Amino acid sequence: MIDPFSKIVFGIYPGGPAGSNSGLAAGKPDDPAKINEALDHLQGNDRRQLLVRAYMPFVAHDRKLGVKATPSSAKQYSDYDVSRQKISQRKLDLVLTFGDMQGDIEAWSQFVRKAIRLNADQLGKVQVTEEPNLVYPPGDGRFPQIAEAVVEGVIAAREQVQQLGLDVLVGFNAVQAYESVDPFWERLDACASDRFRQSLDYVGVDLFPDVFKPLGDVTMEEAVLYGLSSFRHQLEAIKLAASIPIHVTEHGWPTSLERSYDHQARVLDETVRTIAKYQREFLVSHYEFFSLRDADSYNPGIFFQFGLLRDDYSPKPAFEVFRQLIAEFGA
Repeated sequence: MIDPFSKIVFGIYPGGPAGSNSGLAAGKPDDPAKINEALDHLQGNDRRQLLVRAYMPFVAHDRKLGVKATPSSAKQYSDYDVSRQKISQRKLDLVLTFGDMQGDIEAWSQFVRKAIRLNADQLGKVQVTEEPNLVYPPGDGRFPQIAEAVVEGVIAAREQVQQLGLDVLVGFNAVQAYESVDPFWERLDACASDRFRQSLDYVGVDLFPDVFKPLGDVTMEEAVLYGLSSFRHQLEAIKLAASIPIHVTEHGWPTSLERSYDHQARVLDETVRTIAKYQREFLVSHYEFFSLRDADSYNPGIFFQFGLLRDDYSPKPAFEVFRQLIAEFGA
């Protein structure tokens, strides 16, 4: 039996725009050929696994499912490449975001099932909602009935995955909370059921130390350890099994005139090595970077320069660091 905590399954959001559905950081259109070339390079010659993270928003009664997905046509970054006669070893991490002010849970559950059916051939993971404990854009926590959406969405996803006979992980995520009280977890605990808990394969955490809150006197390793340990304690507080894996579903560090490319590379290296060092203690099986390229390499806004690549697809130092980390720790 393969030990899920002997290696790390890596992933990356392959687009550039960040929070584009909420208008946070629009950028240049994607270049699929250059994206695939960059993903191939990250995987290396031995074709290490690499998840392709994609976001598909829920709009109640939307007849054009996936039109507003980010990146668009994400399956083109995960499909078997017929022209090169090789299997990419890339699967989708499909994030289904909840954005309905009316709280139509039945329509949401139907959306979850349909999204899984449409992407079944390339799915590796399904994440139900995005940052449901974040109450301002781009988090889903600003919408009513978000806790119910997590519970019913996870149950619907598990049912659909089982009906199709898929080997696909089902879970949800949350952003690391810096406040001592996070009301989302109480709401989730109140409406969670045994069926919901049994349907979960993982819970993800979005970690952004030294991005939205400065490190202060702590080191990057200490900040990452705090993020993982506090998240594990939160899961235990709502009666999720101590054995459930944690996925780092988003981590990144944006560059700017005041935030150097070299420092971004060091942050990435220190973070992944810390996760690898403590992954058995906290049961961390996955790590996904946000994002492949900048939305706009000349815009000083915090959401525009998260990329390993500049907006013209030229590499920053962190791009090669990430490739080396995948080669060293990747599944």
